Amino acid sequence: MNKHPTVEVSVKVLESEEIEKAVLSEEIDLGLSCLETTDRELHYQILFTDEVKLIVPHDGADAESAPPLDEEEILTSNYLLTENHPVYWESLTREVKHKYPNIKMMKVSQIHITKRFIIEGLGVSFLPLSTVRRELLEGWLLEVSTTIPLPKAHTYAIIKHNHSKQQEFMTFLQNYRI
Repeated sequence: MNKHPTVEVSVKVLESEEIEKAVLSEEIDLGLSCLETTDRELHYQILFTDEVKLIVPHDGADAESAPPLDEEEILTSNYLLTENHPVYWESLTREVKHKYPNIKMMKVSQIHITKRFIIEGLGVSFLPLSTVRRELLEGWLLEVSTTIPLPKAHTYAIIKHNHSKQQEFMTFLQNYRI
């Protein structure tokens, strides 16, 4: 914004499924989405690739002296909060149900609500690492090693017209990871 003071920036939060339509109708110039575009009039670029991790509430134990958290115990004694990411849950749910057929699941459609539920001890979830980085650093959440093959999550930039300022902004985003 300092480099381009005449460019107006407006942030509009939409569901991933709505971003493609908003870019296509030119309601927005550039969309950041968890979904790649399927429309041939639009262009997309992967900005980030993120590891997905099993995230649980902090157990109050000291990380250096506590035994490691057990995947089976975590997944069989908690609700698994699902559907908070638009891409990876279908295949991940199959994998988890195959390994732990009696697992209890609860659909929660937003990552920020999922994180709050986990912090409050209402369940656990598989989340992109970038979405919980702060909570992990602050000690609200913990990451658990898993034997389940985990997907990757991508963040895409979606545009209709390839302008130099859009390309510059996408490069800035790739170099400045929140």
